[in-house]
Amino acid sequence: MKLYARHKGANAVAVVTLAITLAACSGGGQSAAPDDPGSAATGQPSAAPDDPGSAATGQPTSTPNWAMTRPAALPADEDKVEITGTVADVNTNQRTFTVLGYRVQIDDDTTYEAVGRELDARRFFAAIRAGLSAQVKGRPDGQSIYAAEIELKYPEVIGKVASVGEGVITLGERTFRYDDDTRLEDGALPTAGDIAEVNYDPTSESDGHAYAAEIGGEDEPQIKSRTTDIDPESGQLKTWLGQTVLTGADTRYKVVGTEVSRSQFFDTVRRGDVIEAEGPLSGGTLQA
Repeated sequence: MKLYARHKGANAVAVVTLAITLAACSGGGQSAAPDDPGSAATGQPSAAPDDPGSAATGQPTSTPNWAMTRPAALPADEDKVEITGTVADVNTNQRTFTVLGYRVQIDDDTTYEAVGRELDARRFFAAIRAGLSAQVKGRPDGQSIYAAEIELKYPEVIGKVASVGEGVITLGERTFRYDDDTRLEDGALPTAGDIAEVNYDPTSESDGHAYAAEIGGEDEPQIKSRTTDIDPESGQLKTWLGQTVLTGADTRYKVVGTEVSRSQFFDTVRRGDVIEAEGPLSGGTLQA
């Protein structure tokens, strides 16, 4: 579910996008209770208030809502199905893993992709691990899928670069590791003060820093991160990157293309939801 907001300043037009994976969405249109920001649709918590998240990333350790919706059954009359979910039960010897409870079987014809580049089988099995998200396309057979294509999915954050060092890059207050295998979207690392996008492995940890699978630059000032604190009265949303989004009287909100009121937005958004905002950025604060 996405929330869009547009802010018009006195001398310029700034566009802000709030795009959140809403754990509070359900078929009945009810929000999760304030003390449980989890998914009413799946019954899974997105991040319990007392869940500090992974040690590597500080992100909620449970899976986002979009990655947990399990089909009631795989269609037996289809030649190809597609599912996306959290990886579990990786068995490199048998070349299998599970997604949404379904067994994914790999063969010599399976193709692999991650962060925009193809992988061979060796690199794929070096990269895949329980807790990552994967999109699987293949032929269904009972509770199994014979995979034709597999793409590993990494969470993405966008923010202002605070510093770049040997093997590390810091966005806001969050530091990520990189190495020679990290894909540089623009062919070079961003520099301090730039706006950067990092796709990272939430299951990795080294000195508390998650591994950056891909690093790229952005032209417009923006923030994309999970919320860690929401104050509807002031209109502030604090993020996991340590950067803050401010909303104001002129901010307009949309939910999947439909405009909503400010109160509807703040009634819907929950701690742990991903927000994406574009607008004037000063220091660690973005004005929507």
